[in-house]
Amino acid sequence: MATASAPRTVSSPRLTFWLECGIAVIASIAVLKGLSPENIVTDVAPIGTDSTGHLVGVWLDRTSPSLLLPGGWSPVMFAGYPANQLYPPLANAIAAVIALILPLTTSLKIATALPLVAMPIAVWAAARWAALPIGLPAALAVSIVPMVYDTSCTICGGNNGSTINGENAFAFGILFGILALGALTRLLQRGIGAALTVVLLGLASWAHPVTAIWMFACAVLLIVFHWRQWWSTNNRGVLIACAGAALLALSWWLAFLARRPWMPSLQFPKRTDYLFWLLPASTWWELLLLIVALFGGFIAVKRRWWLLVAIGVAAASAAVLFVVIPDGSQLFNLRVLPFWYLGRWLLVGTGIYALGELVAVRLGRDSARAQLVPAIGMLSASVLVIGTTWGWWAVASPAGKSTPGSSRVLGIEIVDQSTGAEYAFGGHTTAAQAQQVDDITEMLNRAGASSGCGRLAWDLGKSADEAVTLLGDNQIFWQAPIWTAGCIDAITGVYADSSATTPAAYALESLISQGVGVDFPGITQYQANLELGVQRMSTLGVKYYLTFDETQTSAARAQSGLREIDHTGRWTLFEVRDSVTVSDITNQPIVIEPPESTSEWTTLTMNYGASSFYDTVPLVQDGPSDWPRLEPNIEPSAMPIPPAGVMNISATPDEISFDVANVDRPVIVKTSAYPGWSVEGAPAIYRSSPNFMIVVPTSKHVTLTHRRDALDYVAMACGAAGLAIAITLGIREWRRRRSDASVTDGV
Repeated sequence: MATASAPRTVSSPRLTFWLECGIAVIASIAVLKGLSPENIVTDVAPIGTDSTGHLVGVWLDRTSPSLLLPGGWSPVMFAGYPANQLYPPLANAIAAVIALILPLTTSLKIATALPLVAMPIAVWAAARWAALPIGLPAALAVSIVPMVYDTSCTICGGNNGSTINGENAFAFGILFGILALGALTRLLQRGIGAALTVVLLGLASWAHPVTAIWMFACAVLLIVFHWRQWWSTNNRGVLIACAGAALLALSWWLAFLARRPWMPSLQFPKRTDYLFWLLPASTWWELLLLIVALFGGFIAVKRRWWLLVAIGVAAASAAVLFVVIPDGSQLFNLRVLPFWYLGRWLLVGTGIYALGELVAVRLGRDSARAQLVPAIGMLSASVLVIGTTWGWWAVASPAGKSTPGSSRVLGIEIVDQSTGAEYAFGGHTTAAQAQQVDDITEMLNRAGASSGCGRLAWDLGKSADEAVTLLGDNQIFWQAPIWTAGCIDAITGVYADSSATTPAAYALESLISQGVGVDFPGITQYQANLELGVQRMSTLGVKYYLTFDETQTSAARAQSGLREIDHTGRWTLFEVRDSVTVSDITNQPIVIEPPESTSEWTTLTMNYGASSFYDTVPLVQDGPSDWPRLEPNIEPSAMPIPPAGVMNISATPDEISFDVANVDRPVIVKTSAYPGWSVEGAPAIYRSSPNFMIVVPTSKHVTLTHRRDALDYVAMACGAAGLAIAITLGIREWRRRRSDASVTDGV
């Protein structure tokens, strides 16, 4: 007689998998809801955020994929900068790959939304790889949603507001970091997935330096926590995988660490209202969250859920770092807060799951518990998703303060969940703005065709808001290289920490505008002075100046150093008369002695920027023995010298050539100094103020070329070796699985 089969319950592995997967997908959909998905897919450039400039980075990677390798160089901003070297390459590379089949603008918006939308699924996958119990991976996936919707900080990273504002590299760092930690946990526990672990660790290390350090710290903790498991059973495999991941990471980190002294010191001001940033919502709500998170942390330690313990330890460390990072540090103390928020919300999800488990135990026997634990855990965590999407949870506003457009219920703020995506991803808010951009694009292309290619600086008006009203974004001219196919370059750009020329370029903005654009504490801002600004544009090799403010346009017309060449609407384009990218030097260069270090050179030259000699007497880090010497911070004297007679200037992105009428006389090349430049026709290159290059020709034809150097090739070799290790590990694991399957089939 047939025996009745037992009823299938939610503890069935396959059914549980699909239930958990469905919950994670719902969580991702909840994230997508706040990202204006209808605007993501439109072929309109994002506006009003750093994505305005990131579009240029994606365009560069798509048009010149070789820039993704170590040692790339581009002239499109800051008089030349090392592309993808001092700024992490992964986010733009992903967008560039998407741009192979979709429009450039759509690709960038997809790459901005992608790490946020994928984050709940990534947390779920990592938790399953870490062999966390049934139901907990889904609970963790949905606990990410409140973190993503947190509106307390729009520049920290990891949430909707920050990512929309241009921090998609940081979001990718968290995404791949979580996946990498889950894969590493599986490797340490069960000895499988070595190749995937290597690749994910490598991707996470290329995403963002701050998130990579967080991931590395968590990985070290996991290796220590699982020491007995992997050392006795799979030490060789783990060590090889770690070596492969380290080599992949070095393909970017090697040059980044070696050339970090070339980064300008932007001196971010420390945020000291610690309680608001660490516990940004109402007091009672934050207290409840903290209690649940501490309970979740206690359960994680008790049950040795080491992935959660590592992330929790990192969260606590981030909270401490937020307090102790000094003012003016290169690391903005807000940058570590996302790890505090991430750890807190994951532990809140853990606590909710554990509370659901306690209820299940109280309700029935073991069989009932097997059915109810995942159900209660998923249901409780799902409430977080629904509550966040509907604005139930106070994740942003402290007591006594409110977000504009919000209301309060029982002291809990109901926040507008749009997070600004409609505006940023919607692009130009009016057809008139879009038409103005098209008209300006045509004007710039006409200028390039008639007067030649060159660098562009622009008037920001009396206030940044006025320019935003006109075009929707006061830094939209960062995109000039895209509009003109690389003919017109912007003197400023989004990758401010990638060029030592940045301080001089942004200081120029304050001279030629009544308003200030991007204001970094470490960059000197001058009083508006168009006469001096015209001279400074010549010093920086700026060829074109664009105005829209009527007062500034009238003042520009009165400057003999400017020539009006075109206009459209309120916008007027001027040519800087005496501005070339390679020029004679009218006064003897002066060597600073004792020598200033690479990292201090920018500070020295910015202090020199207030001097009346800044535009006429170049300072150099080194030079021939017959050049005069001067101690730092002492104003030099002008010593006129005869010109070299520069002519026949020719330039490509990585090569500059020119002829001189007279040899043995110094010439300044107004392109950013950086490792990799070499010269033919002169004995050496000398770094000059603000961050340019001076050569003394010994022949009448001189060529400067930017090439990859030994460090770049070592970095590429490291990356190739790491990739080879990953492929080898993958092949070995595939063969082992085939062998195991053959044995099973034989049995």
